[in-house]
Amino acid sequence: NNLNPGTAYNLTLVDADGDFRSPDPSISATTKCSCSPDSEVTGRPSDFSIYQQLGFIQFQFTDNSLCESGFSVTRSDTTEEFVMDVSAYGTSFASDYYFTASSACGAQISPGNNLQDDLAKSDLIVGHSYMYCVRAFADNYYMMDTSGSSSNTKATSSGEACARHQVLWEAALKGRVTTTKEAGTLPIGHVRVTWRMYKEKGTPELASGEVITDEGGRFQIVITSAHESLTNTHEHLLHLSFYKETQTTNGTVTHQFLCNDGQDNCSDSGADIYLKHLSFDEQVQIYDNTSIPFRGMVNVAGSRCGVRGVEVCIVDSHGKGAPYGTVVSAANGNTEDVESTKFCATTDNNGEYVITPIIGTTVDYATLMYYNHSFSVRGRESNFWEIPMVISSNRIYDRMNFEDTTTGELIVDIFGGGCKIPMGKAEVVMSIKGCDNSLWERRLFQYAPRQAYSVPAQEIELYVNNLFDTRTPDERPLEFIMDNFFYPGDTPLILTKDMREVIVEDSQLEAAEEVEQGTLTDLEGEGKGAEASEEEQKETIALTNKAASTTHNVLFQYNGILKMSTTILAPETSMEVGKCGPIIDESWLDARKINSFHVMNSGDLLSYMVRLDYDILPAYDDLGIGGRTCDIVDESTKVVVLSQIGVDDNEGFDAWLEKQPQPIKTLLELCSSPPCLFPVQHDTASDTGALLGNAHVKFTLVTGRPKIAGDHIKTVLIQVLGDDNNKHTSGIFVEGLYDKGPGDSFAVPTHEPLLILRDPPGGLSYASYNNMKTTIRAKAEDHNVVADVDIGMKITSKVEADVDTCVGLGAAICKSLIDATVTKDLLNLGLASGYTYKESEQHSHTYTTSWSYQTSEDPFIAGAMSDVFVVPNFNVMFQEVTNVFWSNDVCDGETLDRISFSLDNPRNAPAVAFYTRWHVQNEKLPELKESYEYFNGRSKAIRESLNGSNDLSDCTCCSDNDQQCIETFDCLCDESHVQKVEEKSNFLLQGIVGWNRTLEISNEALTDESKESIVDWFQVKKYDRPYEGDAEGHPLASLSPTDLLEDARCIGCFSLQGTVVVDPVMCPPIDDSLPPEDNVDITFVKSEIKRQYDADKDVEIEITRIVVQKAKCVSHPGNTVVYTAVVLPVSMVRGEPDLMETKRIQFSGGGGLYELHLDRGYFDESALSHGFHVQVSGGVRRHLNEADEASETEVGVKASGVGIFADLSAAISLETSHEWIDGTEDSGGETSVAVVLGDANVGDEFVVDMFVDKRYGTVIFETIGGQSKCPHEDGTLAIQDPSIEFASFPPQNVMYNEDIVFQMKLANVGVRASGFRVSTNQALNTDGLAIEFNGGPLIDAIKYDTIEVNQEIIATFTISRGPLLYRYKPLDFQLYGVCSRKIEVTSVDLWNVMDENTGERYLQFLQPCPRVEWAGAIRRQHGFLVNTKTTVPDKVLVTVHNPNFSERSFAENLVTTPNCTDCRLEDVKMYYRELGAIQWKTALTDTGEKLDFANPSVADETPYGYASLHWGVGGLKDAYYEVMVTSQCDDPGTPDDFNSISTNVLMGVIDMTPPKQFGSALPLSEYILIGEPIVITFTEPIHCEKPYTFDLNVKVDGVEQTFSRDWNLLIVCEDRRLEFTIDPTFVDATQLLGKTFSVVVGTDYDVPVDMRGELTDKNGNVLKPNIEFSKEFANLDLSDATATFTLTIGAECSESTTDAMLNLIKSRLRNELNYAVDPDRISVSSASCINGNSITATAFITPPSQNRRRELSLTTPEHNSLLAFYIIRDSVRAQYNDNDGNTYAPVFGGLKIKPGQNDVRRLDKEDQIQRERENESPRMYYEEKEPKSSLYSDSTTNMHSFTKEIQTKDKGGIQESTLEVAESVVKDKTKCYTQNIEDLKRAMIAEHDEVKRIMIAERNESTQLRYIVTFLIGMIAGGAFVANRQR
Repeated sequence: NNLNPGTAYNLTLVDADGDFRSPDPSISATTKCSCSPDSEVTGRPSDFSIYQQLGFIQFQFTDNSLCESGFSVTRSDTTEEFVMDVSAYGTSFASDYYFTASSACGAQISPGNNLQDDLAKSDLIVGHSYMYCVRAFADNYYMMDTSGSSSNTKATSSGEACARHQVLWEAALKGRVTTTKEAGTLPIGHVRVTWRMYKEKGTPELASGEVITDEGGRFQIVITSAHESLTNTHEHLLHLSFYKETQTTNGTVTHQFLCNDGQDNCSDSGADIYLKHLSFDEQVQIYDNTSIPFRGMVNVAGSRCGVRGVEVCIVDSHGKGAPYGTVVSAANGNTEDVESTKFCATTDNNGEYVITPIIGTTVDYATLMYYNHSFSVRGRESNFWEIPMVISSNRIYDRMNFEDTTTGELIVDIFGGGCKIPMGKAEVVMSIKGCDNSLWERRLFQYAPRQAYSVPAQEIELYVNNLFDTRTPDERPLEFIMDNFFYPGDTPLILTKDMREVIVEDSQLEAAEEVEQGTLTDLEGEGKGAEASEEEQKETIALTNKAASTTHNVLFQYNGILKMSTTILAPETSMEVGKCGPIIDESWLDARKINSFHVMNSGDLLSYMVRLDYDILPAYDDLGIGGRTCDIVDESTKVVVLSQIGVDDNEGFDAWLEKQPQPIKTLLELCSSPPCLFPVQHDTASDTGALLGNAHVKFTLVTGRPKIAGDHIKTVLIQVLGDDNNKHTSGIFVEGLYDKGPGDSFAVPTHEPLLILRDPPGGLSYASYNNMKTTIRAKAEDHNVVADVDIGMKITSKVEADVDTCVGLGAAICKSLIDATVTKDLLNLGLASGYTYKESEQHSHTYTTSWSYQTSEDPFIAGAMSDVFVVPNFNVMFQEVTNVFWSNDVCDGETLDRISFSLDNPRNAPAVAFYTRWHVQNEKLPELKESYEYFNGRSKAIRESLNGSNDLSDCTCCSDNDQQCIETFDCLCDESHVQKVEEKSNFLLQGIVGWNRTLEISNEALTDESKESIVDWFQVKKYDRPYEGDAEGHPLASLSPTDLLEDARCIGCFSLQGTVVVDPVMCPPIDDSLPPEDNVDITFVKSEIKRQYDADKDVEIEITRIVVQKAKCVSHPGNTVVYTAVVLPVSMVRGEPDLMETKRIQFSGGGGLYELHLDRGYFDESALSHGFHVQVSGGVRRHLNEADEASETEVGVKASGVGIFADLSAAISLETSHEWIDGTEDSGGETSVAVVLGDANVGDEFVVDMFVDKRYGTVIFETIGGQSKCPHEDGTLAIQDPSIEFASFPPQNVMYNEDIVFQMKLANVGVRASGFRVSTNQALNTDGLAIEFNGGPLIDAIKYDTIEVNQEIIATFTISRGPLLYRYKPLDFQLYGVCSRKIEVTSVDLWNVMDENTGERYLQFLQPCPRVEWAGAIRRQHGFLVNTKTTVPDKVLVTVHNPNFSERSFAENLVTTPNCTDCRLEDVKMYYRELGAIQWKTALTDTGEKLDFANPSVADETPYGYASLHWGVGGLKDAYYEVMVTSQCDDPGTPDDFNSISTNVLMGVIDMTPPKQFGSALPLSEYILIGEPIVITFTEPIHCEKPYTFDLNVKVDGVEQTFSRDWNLLIVCEDRRLEFTIDPTFVDATQLLGKTFSVVVGTDYDVPVDMRGELTDKNGNVLKPNIEFSKEFANLDLSDATATFTLTIGAECSESTTDAMLNLIKSRLRNELNYAVDPDRISVSSASCINGNSITATAFITPPSQNRRRELSLTTPEHNSLLAFYIIRDSVRAQYNDNDGNTYAPVFGGLKIKPGQNDVRRLDKEDQIQRERENESPRMYYEEKEPKSSLYSDSTTNMHSFTKEIQTKDKGGIQESTLEVAESVVKDKTKCYTQNIEDLKRAMIAEHDEVKRIMIAERNESTQLRYIVTFLIGMIAGGAFVANRQR
């Protein structure tokens, strides 16, 4: 232990006795240098670590040597583990480090720059790892004994301690953030600078970090990174971004930064810097360009309305000051200064602006630019006084308010129409656009039509709130005008005038005043211009126009209701309606949907004058005051005219039009298509062109032809374009003749039918006759007379006949026949015809033609109705002329249809008619009968007129040569004319007889029992008619092939062939002139066949079984006959059924056709070639010749003629024969007759027999049976037979809003199930009934697919009322089969009411009681209000509207109205009741009558349905009332709600009692603590809606500024309480202590009228007089006072983090005191988390005297609690950050100053003296023995829980038990001394009356209890002083 370390010693061995000593030196050894107890002996350093910093690699290690003199470090690139001696390969890069340790071992050595590797010099590679080794060395010691080694030396250094180090990329950047150079380059601290490192732009991030600037704005970024992308030589990108927030009371301000020497905004984009490895000298300058909010408002002077769009600028003049004053505007100076710096903003819609000046800016003055307006600082409501001011982030710049002092003159015109009619007295309401009316509004009465007003130079909105007619003594309200123009709906008509730009000059106002006071007043007389001449009116209008164009003018021009009147300037030919005038009343016109009625002649000129004007002011019949109108209308008004009196589209018009002259044509077509559009014309001044009135439109039309349909009234529609209320329909009754034009003709048969072609039954059936040949031979049997009756062939030959032959009725026709020339136009009526003509003898002519015909295939007239009659007739042309005329006898239009024709008309001609039975029955016969009745009646009337027994008033006696008149009117008025009319009548009668005879002939053939069946279809007629010829000639040949025929005949029969010997007479010789003719007797042949058969077969057969098929002579002459015969079976002979006997056809429907062809084999000459003689009937004589005049010969007839030829005296006959044409003839084809049978409907079936017409040889069809539909055909059963019955009938009384419901039984009583359709005739539904069938609309027919036979279906038919009427004509309900046409319809009429007098039936809905609606002011205000401001408080004007005024007034709807069958109204009364009452009472007028708007003696309903009455309310008490108006009708047995209709219930109030103060202002004490609320209680709830409209001013002695509702007063207005206090949070309260202040509540009469407020109750009654009182702020010893306040900060929070946040807030508050105040004086409590994003806490600052831990080192006096609050407030508001650097916005409030104990005692004594002075009872005060600073706050905190607990224990009111409950709660919660509780209770009871009154005012129990608890807690916790004020 005593050896020196690191020393070499020689050891000599000596034995213990000293006898032995080793050689010298015998042993050599060295002591170790290491401090370690282990085997290491050299003292190698330990804990070797390497770090890199600012371009140097530095080291740190622990000294572990006892011998060292210093240390040496080497660096080597070789880092392999196996290299033991690094120093042998290492590099020494620094001098040895000599180090003297203070202790022998264990020293931590950090050489720093004394031993470091300088990277700038070493040039080491970034990212490369190097091995560093450190060792200790000694100058005087051996640190390692190496004598045993090969070197045999002793080392002087220790072993090495090595470590690796990777070279890091390293650089540094220095920077500074300041304000801009212009703002003084002030440092900006606390800026967060975030950096990110990149190899280059666009590459991934390599490293990142952030730093915060210090107070000097400086920052440094040091970057070290081992990222592999970083290199020694490359410049790498460093991106910087900057962020800072500053909290203000106006929100958070985010700072803005500039880079690149202030050129670039890098707030969002940041800045890029490029750095190299080992760059440490780079620097960057950043400028903070942040602007701090500089807020304020620009108001309209004298109001609280903000001005939008004002450019507000604050100016930094850079030391030049404010050259033009504090506020500069364009109106008072030049604002341009290029050397100044401006920061500007524009005010928003509320007039608010926010300027953002840069921090450091000096504000020297402000400029305001707005339409050349003038501005000033807004007095006491502005903080813009401390000029100049420097913008700092530690201050709030708000309430920098200005006001616009500019005004302008506004002229308001209120006129009626362009005539400038004064409208009376108007209540005009003005407001500023965009500003709430409560902030600025003027309500003024304007009596003159023009009035000038001085208003702010802003956008002014105006409307008329009320209008009164000053022409009436009582100034009646013009409710109709208000409701329809000035105040439509719920919002008024608002006009806006922009007053901002142009200011009215005085010279312009003079013009306005001249108008106002001049001639306009002359227009106030009755009638238009009653007291002003035309020239004066022109001058007035021109003057007003001039004034309006040069000033700010607003025009309310009520154009009134446009009215149009139409007048026909009566032409000379106009006809009057005579005595019908009273009948043609309004109802008569309405029924015809016209407005006027005029009777005119065809071709009359109609000049229309349409006048237009506006109804401006109403007339008052009771006052004798007329209405006022204006006939100057909008020049853009146009009138549409649609004329329907000239042109018509009916037949004959074009021909009629062509006869008219061109001017008339033009007027006829005028306004027809398209309608005319006429602009309105005015009278104009000749010099100026000004409109003078007389708005009109004038035009001329011409009447055309009469109207023959309907009511014969044509119309002219005149309407103001786009105005449905102004249209006029002129009804023009045009008298005259209406000619439908030529084309009609009578067909009068001259002969019986030449041919009848019949149609078979079946919808698809028809019969066709092809290539038939008809020959007609006409011959005269005597005297060489051939009077060829032309039957349409127009072929005659000149005959030897005298015209005398033609006499009597048919003379004219006869002459035309005799004189006709021969033509060859045979049967040219559409038939396929050809003809031949020959004269076979001298007196006969024969005509032959061939033809084809096919009967109709129309299924709807199948069968007999399609039979065709080929009838010769005489075609007489006629015209139907209608005479339309007005009858004053019946007061209606009448028509007289006249048939005009002449038997001598050259257009008359013979013809052949091919008419169907249907056409004869439905067209020709009715036509003839109607005409016959006319002429027959006419002839009788004329004859009676001639005899004097009848006055033929409508007979116009025509002149002899006026043929058209004669033919039209039949009024020649002499005997010869009567004969002409009678001749026409007889002519028509003969036509009727002829067609009836034609029908008889057709029916005779059908009923002829001897008619022959056609072949019996499958056999020869009855076997008694031998048939000669081969099989091809058999009648069945056309129906089936021969083999089938033979097969059919051979069933049960056999053939026989042979010869028989006959008498030679049967086979006579051949005559050269004639063909051979066999006269074989078939009976003889049959007997011979029987004889031969019997002999041969030895069997006797019946001769009737033999049928001879062929029997022919072998030669001529001769006696041998060859025969072929058939022997029939016995069954056929005996009449048993057999195929061969079938003679009836049956076929079914479904679309198939059955075609049967009959060829000539069956129709022999007797059938088709019979002689058909058509002869003239006998009985008429003719004179044969002059020589034989005396003798007459009776002419016989062979066949009857018909029609007019029945009386011809010539015996002329027509013989007609129809022949078959053989195919071999040169005729174009063989004759065939085909019958096609078929029907389209599945299920149809027909049974038909077919016969041959003996007379005509055509086919007769007789339907025997079957079933059919679509249509049902005669002779068959009906498949579809619809039936309808009523299942239930609707009631007679059906409500107007309900449906008439019919339940119908629908059935099919046909023979088979079938489909049906249901429909109604919509053409009759002209008034809009809505029809439903089984729940769906019935527009088109609805189909039932199937109704079974005899199935009955119940169906519901629903009818809903149309839009207008309540009574309708019946509807027909139809049921019919599903066919392609609507046929065979069964229908019933639907109705529910029958007129008991007339028996007429209707569909009727009960008309509801007439509706009534609120109108006028009571509607606009949604009620009524009677208060102390009401001009006439004893009555309320009530106006109602009749929405159906265009139909009837209320009075016209009364049930007592004469001749009104549907009037139900009894009265329209108003009812009222007090709110909460049940019973309604009838309102009375101010004269005591019932308020009945339907009573014409009380109410006067205007033409537009408005009625007004005054409700007398003088005797009603103050209360809220409900009112309604009800129309009551009679009861037809319907529900009550149908018999009356009421308006909605409106609420109104009568309140004539203004509010008053209740008691004294609280607290009663004369002294008030700063921050303590003052409470004023009222006798009723007051108007508390914000913004407050009352004035509340507090004036403090010695303080210049007045505290008001707009400045530093905290006001709470609730119900009956008004509470206020001065807010000491932002006011220097030290200036208020001990000073007297006065309070004025109500109206501030020291400000302009427009700015004055009013304190009113809920109903607008004004508090009068003002409430005024004075008190004094207590002069407190602040050194002994406690300050309490609330602090709210924005921060995320929860209930669990509240405690932590409280600690943080408390810590920060203490830090902000900056050692000026003892931190222990601050406490924080009562924290709560609000919405998770803000924390509110209550803080306390105790007085300095209570601080018991004050440090003795403080040498200056400590601040009182109030000043301490101000220090905290200013410091925290400037900047407040949490530990994470997040910034919150602190909000201070609720500052209160709690006095110390000495002040409490002093103030209590003064309070007692004051009360004694006022003779009040003594009060008990509680003196706290040991005041505790936290008691007051704790008690306040627990107040809510106290109240809640009291509520659970006692629900009563103010009772002593309640006080006991409160006492127990307080005692339990506060643990207070309670010896004075009894005193407190006595004090409470002593003031019970006052407290009770307060409690009664508060009806809510919880509020009552809160008062009690507040009182007791205050007394106990805060002492008597606090309790006195909380009471």
